[in-house]
Amino acid sequence: MTSRAGTLGFSELIDLPVTLLRRPFRRLYPIALVGLIASGLPVLVTGTLNTLGGPSPSVGMLAATMLAALFSATVGVIAQLAVYAAVRSALDGEEPELGRAWREALRPTNLVVLFVVALVIIVGLCLCILPGLVLSLLLSFVYAVLVGEPERGLDALGRSYELVRFRAPGRRAMWVEVAGVLLVNVLLSQALQSIAQIPGAVLQIIHAMRQASSGAPSLGPSPGLAVIQVVTTLVSWVFVAVALIYSSGALTLMYRKAREVREGVELERAFQALAGAPATGSPPA
Repeated sequence: MTSRAGTLGFSELIDLPVTLLRRPFRRLYPIALVGLIASGLPVLVTGTLNTLGGPSPSVGMLAATMLAALFSATVGVIAQLAVYAAVRSALDGEEPELGRAWREALRPTNLVVLFVVALVIIVGLCLCILPGLVLSLLLSFVYAVLVGEPERGLDALGRSYELVRFRAPGRRAMWVEVAGVLLVNVLLSQALQSIAQIPGAVLQIIHAMRQASSGAPSLGPSPGLAVIQVVTTLVSWVFVAVALIYSSGALTLMYRKAREVREGVELERAFQALAGAPATGSPPA
C-alpha cells in the first residue's frame, strides 16, 4: 500500500494516515497511550503534590519537579520512537506489538541518536528560535529513518538532512511538503488538546463558583484544583495519543515518498550513465 509513496500528492499524504491506520488503530492506540502515561505520570504526580502543598513549594519539591520534567522529556522521545516503530509495522502489513515497538526504540544506537538530535535542536533554539525551527525541519525524518533504515545509526541525521533538502528535477523541494505535513500535525495536536481542555475548564468554573458562594477564596492547598488538574491531564492523554499516531503515520509516509523519489532519480541517472545519455536535472542535495 505504500509501494507507490513516491507518487503521493500532498493531499494524499494528509488523508492516507487516517485510511491506512484505521484498521490497526486498536493495536496502535495502547502503544501511544502507554508512552504518554510513562512519560507524563511523574510530572502529573509532582504537579499535583505542588498544588496540594500550597503556593510556596519546598526546595525538595522544586528539585523533584525538575527531575520529573527531565525524566518526562527523556521517556517522551523514546515513547515517540516506539510509536514510529509500531506505525511502520502497521504500514508494512504487520501486527503492531507493544513489546517489540519498545525494544526497537530502546536500542542503544537509537538512544544515542535521540540524545544528539535533542541536543542539536536545543542548541539551535538557544541561539535563536529560527535556527532551532530549521533544524527541527531538517531532522524531521530521523525517527522514520531509525525504524526504516536501522542500519544507519548516527547517519540517520545525515539521511534525514539529505532527504528533506532533496529536489527532483521539475518538482518542488521536499522540505516544502515536509513543512506542510509538520504544520498539519501541529494544528491537529493543538485542536485536540483544546478539546481536551474543555472538561477542565468546566470544572474550574464550577470550582470558582463554589468558592465564591462560600466566601473569600482560599489561598492554601486546594484539593479541588488538584482533582481538576488530574482530570484535565488524563483527558489530554486520551486525545494526544490520537495526534501522536497520526503525526507518526504522516511523517513516515512523507519519508517514504522522499526516499522513493530520490532513489528513482538516482536510478534514472545510473541508467542514463550506462547508456551514455546526458544526465538530467541538478545533482541530489
